[in-house]
Amino acid sequence: SDSFSESAKFSPSAEFPPVPLCLAISEEMNMSITDRCYFEYNECKTSTYVKVIVSTFTDFVNQNSGGAVFISNSGFQINGTYFTRCISYTGGGGAVYIKNDCEPVLNINIINCTFIECKAVYGGGAFIFSKSKENSILIQNSVFLSNTVIRLNSIDNNNIYYGGSALFLHSKSGNISDSSFRFNVGKGGACKIIAQFNDDDKRSKKVMSLENEDTSMFIFSNCAFDNKKNPFL
Repeated sequence: SDSFSESAKFSPSAEFPPVPLCLAISEEMNMSITDRCYFEYNECKTSTYVKVIVSTFTDFVNQNSGGAVFISNSGFQINGTYFTRCISYTGGGGAVYIKNDCEPVLNINIINCTFIECKAVYGGGAFIFSKSKENSILIQNSVFLSNTVIRLNSIDNNNIYYGGSALFLHSKSGNISDSSFRFNVGKGGACKIIAQFNDDDKRSKKVMSLENEDTSMFIFSNCAFDNKKNPFL
């Protein structure tokens, strides 16, 4: 009589709700995001940000930008997450794509993250576009390993959005520290940086090098590269 009844067994048709990957938080909402971490906000508010709450993204593939994460007009927080074999076949950010063209402060913090064998046309591991000089971009204690730029036969030679096998920054500042960039393959070096903003970004050829005074707000400290002389080639 102490044994469980046969009727107490779980039904094989029972389904559990999808596990949230990210949280989108603002003054108006607190929303869980499942499947791919996609968040696009039409308003520009400093209080809006997306926080990743899972530890792994593996084999996330998307035809367009942002294989695993696509964020538009929002702050971004991530700590301790692995991205493995995440791909954007025709766009940017094999694992992470962020585009903030708002003036309010929308800070980006990528800490203790690992990007392995991710691929994209630009920003094989991650692509970040941040137009406001007030925005902070922090990448700290992270690893970019064996990420790749995808070569498209139809790409326009005037299109600046190509290259940066590990990381592509189109912004006015960035702080990258204690991070490793190893065995990343493709045009534009492991890291590609653009600090110029024109009305038509895609047609601009004004790609800044770290030797220009306009990029003085980009700081790489205690980082390891395969090409120690110039990791941007």
